[in-house]
Amino acid sequence: MTATTGPGQWTSNEFFGPTAPTSLDGISVSINGKPAYIWYLSPGQLNVQAPEDTATGNVAITVTNCRATSSPVMFARRAIAPGFLAPLNYTANGTQYMVATFASDGAYVLNTSIGAAFGLNSRPAKPGDLIVAYGIGFGDVTTSANQSILPGVIVGQSNALANPVSLSFGSTTAKLSYSGLAGGFVGLYEFYITVPSTLNGDYQINVMQNGTAVPQTMYLTVHN
Repeated sequence: MTATTGPGQWTSNEFFGPTAPTSLDGISVSINGKPAYIWYLSPGQLNVQAPEDTATGNVAITVTNCRATSSPVMFARRAIAPGFLAPLNYTANGTQYMVATFASDGAYVLNTSIGAAFGLNSRPAKPGDLIVAYGIGFGDVTTSANQSILPGVIVGQSNALANPVSLSFGSTTAKLSYSGLAGGFVGLYEFYITVPSTLNGDYQINVMQNGTAVPQTMYLTVHN
């Protein structure tokens, strides 16, 4: 999430220095009694980032407008709840693809014809290419000065996941040269991946964090 302009979405004017707003157009959200950072709102949807909190298990979520506060809804909070960007509409011929871009020019990693059907500039990856995947919910990070970066803050320095991630194309392990929060964004994680050699085809991307599988089924296309 970045500070942009648009109806119902936070803008740079609503930030307090590098800190995101906790109220937007008179709407606020509380998670376990703490203000969440509110990015987007519409009549049927609110997008927020959860605040810093050591609590786990069911916590109360409430929404407040200019008139009242909603009844609490209980929701499970976990220290990490990882997920890569792979929306349902990023699917072709029954295959769910991960959203990834080339570090060199920002084109999407997809079969060219599928990318054209999605309205995207795309091409398959080649072995040795450096690509970037995106996600949320991967937990704490630390900086080179051994400092943490709190939720709701625009990231301004390089960092690394406190809970390490590994990634493979099928059974072939890939090298990750960066795994951490993306600079200039709030709450967005980036993963710089070198595509392994000798691959050719669509490969399921398997991800582990702290030895536990990330529960997603998604693919990337590689042509050698």
